[in-house]
Amino acid sequence: MHGKRHNKDTPLLSYLPPELANKAARWMITTRLIPGYGKVDTNHTTIWHKKKIQSRIGIAAGFDKNATALNGYDKIGVGWVEIGSVTTKPQPGNNGKRIWRFPSKEKNNAIVNRMGLPNNGIEHVERRIQQYAAKHHERPFVLAVNITTGTHVANTTEAITKELAAMAQHPSYQRLAQHVDALVWNASCPNREHNHDQGTNPENQTSDAITAQIQIAAQTLRAIGFQKIFVKIAPDLDNDQIKQIAEIAQEGVVDGIVACNTMPTHSINQIQGNADTIAKRMKRNPKIMGGISGCPLQSRAIEVQKMIAASFENHKRNSKNSPNAPVNTPLLIASGGVMTPEDVVARLDNGADIVQCYTGLVFDPWLVKKSNQLLAAAKSQAEPTVAERQLLHAQ
Repeated sequence: MHGKRHNKDTPLLSYLPPELANKAARWMITTRLIPGYGKVDTNHTTIWHKKKIQSRIGIAAGFDKNATALNGYDKIGVGWVEIGSVTTKPQPGNNGKRIWRFPSKEKNNAIVNRMGLPNNGIEHVERRIQQYAAKHHERPFVLAVNITTGTHVANTTEAITKELAAMAQHPSYQRLAQHVDALVWNASCPNREHNHDQGTNPENQTSDAITAQIQIAAQTLRAIGFQKIFVKIAPDLDNDQIKQIAEIAQEGVVDGIVACNTMPTHSINQIQGNADTIAKRMKRNPKIMGGISGCPLQSRAIEVQKMIAASFENHKRNSKNSPNAPVNTPLLIASGGVMTPEDVVARLDNGADIVQCYTGLVFDPWLVKKSNQLLAAAKSQAEPTVAERQLLHAQ
């Protein structure tokens, strides 16, 4: 065999082009050919809103945009699967190369993607989920769908309200509400036509505008019939904006927050890890833009998650002192820079209820299995984590 020798620590799929590797990984899950995976230890099952799930580790949106691997998730040990992002109409995404890997000997692995929200549209995804749900009345994971507006829609309150009104009239959204456990409103995708001029860059939006859009989305989606609604936020929101979103979650506007999405490349100054390497590559190749994920996102993602967890905890503490006040217990879904089993444990200990992986799986396909093993070992030796106590309180 000519060329580079295979490094045993490097997943074979990483030798494939990124999008082909993702497709191969989903095929392996569907056909249950992932080596080394087995039955999850059911002694460590968690109850989520009266639903049994097999793990507090989840698959983040972006991995399975079109719900093609639903038949295999029960066997890989995840307790949360987030399909999408999905738009009303099919979208091809951006042209040309749109994913760049940044492997690092120092384990500061990262990915930059400018996918442009490619997906088959809500009708196709709803049909796939309906077919799956008809055969699987019980499943050991939360099935969520991440939706957003098309890339042609400007990120203004007026444009988003108009798009949401059209969604409310679309029968596929109404049918989808009957088959999923949760809906995630993606308020933070950096891969949009408008993201640099008026879009996801939070410097161009006030806190009131951001929360108003979330409130309008949640109200519309609840009217369609979705029972549990989450919002996925950007890491480059400022701290006041994050706290304000946490407050409306505590008021019951949404049932939880997914924190956080990829970091837009125009905010690269907010990340650590191999940011210098990425910045140099971007300078040489201006086409490298979009969202940064992986190790460089860790520091800011952890900061955002701790801020939200502290806000939720303060709210519960204050509610105890006001017996007549309604107590809403939103969930915190941690995402962004989760690369090792130790990262999973740390996010749970910092107050997360579910921890999502995606980029971490690119560099270590056995991340979910290793994380479940570490959690099982820790649970057999230790008291419940802060997140576990919070989850029990929420029930």
